[in-house]
Amino acid sequence: MNDAVYQRRTVRKVEAVVHQPDPTMPYGTACGLWKFGYEPAPQVFNRGDGKVEKVTVPCPLCEAALACREIEQKVRSERRESI
Repeated sequence: MNDAVYQRRTVRKVEAVVHQPDPTMPYGTACGLWKFGYEPAPQVFNRGDGKVEKVTVPCPLCEAALACREIEQKVRSERRESI
């Protein structure tokens, strides 16, 4: 494990976007996309944050898709219970 920390505020380019897996969607990702149409914003690391070798971020579209599915499932179950 790398115990190095940043000594000052640092901005680094995102090297990879991590998708949430979903075998029912195209490309096997929850958002159904393989690539983004835009470059992700650089990540800011403050003094004392641990250094990472590769900067990765979770896919915001996958997170939104999973949140929408969760809400949809909740609404469906409430409808079944009310019938």
